[in-house]
Amino acid sequence: MRSRPSYEAWFGPTRASRFLAPVLACTFLALECQSVTWAQSGRDRDASRGQLTVPGIQPNYVPPAGFPNREFKLGIYGTNTETGVLIDRVVPGGAAQQAGLEARDTIVTVAGYQVGTVNGRLYDLGDELSRRVDAGRRVTLLVRNHRNSRLTNVPVNFSSTLTVIEGSVRSTDRRPLSRGHSLVVRLLDVTSPGWNNVVIRLQNLGSPVRWPVNYRIEVDTMTTKPRHRYAVDAQILRQGSIVSSSGSPRPVTISAGKIRADLTLVGAPTPLPERSPLDQIQEWYQRFLGRAPTGREVSVWQSELARGRSLNEVEASILGSSEFFDRNHNDPDRFIDETYRQLKGSVPTPAQHQGLRDRLGDQDGQRLPFALDLLREGNQSDRSR
Repeated sequence: MRSRPSYEAWFGPTRASRFLAPVLACTFLALECQSVTWAQSGRDRDASRGQLTVPGIQPNYVPPAGFPNREFKLGIYGTNTETGVLIDRVVPGGAAQQAGLEARDTIVTVAGYQVGTVNGRLYDLGDELSRRVDAGRRVTLLVRNHRNSRLTNVPVNFSSTLTVIEGSVRSTDRRPLSRGHSLVVRLLDVTSPGWNNVVIRLQNLGSPVRWPVNYRIEVDTMTTKPRHRYAVDAQILRQGSIVSSSGSPRPVTISAGKIRADLTLVGAPTPLPERSPLDQIQEWYQRFLGRAPTGREVSVWQSELARGRSLNEVEASILGSSEFFDRNHNDPDRFIDETYRQLKGSVPTPAQHQGLRDRLGDQDGQRLPFALDLLREGNQSDRSR
């Protein structure tokens, strides 16, 4: 697994960290955080936590299943210890500084749930923040104050680092969307010319019957990177295929406060023209992997199609590939959400996500049969309409 830049290691909820082992050492500023990692199933991840040997603390130990699609960065560099997360450095302007946290303080629990290394396992601070921060973007931390060693409840508010991107989506064709189509608005990282579909946030607005349609995307500035460029666009999807879009993504500046970005869809969402199997495979490579297939890959798929392999199996193979998994940070939760979005045109609800997560576990984490099952479900749904 690739090491992450230190900015991403601010104990914000990088979702891949749910499957990382304890951080052994973390450097400051532009240096990189090095860690020892191993794979860990979701069921193992939710096992009971050991009792913390700090007098007077009675934390809860077993977190609920599922991982909310939210990200909050506290704005610290820290080290996981057996008694919590020891703060090495507080980032200026972050939620931690605003809450009064200081270097050498130790964060013991998040809303009563232990963080740090417990019985050799990592209970990640970022993961617990993503679960425990309430609808008002507030959470209470139990902190050992380094000045007097006392345990103190510290309220933290993430509202001051919130960016709201909102606007309206208009269509040059003002007819209602037909059944099976959905309108989505995406916040993209467009820093590199090769990053065609690096989605940071996505809002599914369903099938509007009236235009314009208002959207609202929230993002914590601490979860973005200071030298990266971001943009928003709108798309109409049918079964994961783009049938209309707003064209080139509109650049936005991520900073605390509100940003207005109106979008206009160009053209009516007409059915896609018939494509040859190889044209379809090339489109999947671009959409799922962000690149064109190599000549060798084209030759292999031609041979597989000639042997009777179905297009569904080819599509599932691309979605289940290591490359697609790597684009989703080698994180099963991101893989589940992105596979579902690509095939269904929307992100799964928390209940759907948990069901899909259980299904992937029942399939021993094998991604190809998981993707193939979703594709077959979509085909059956189309036939039943």
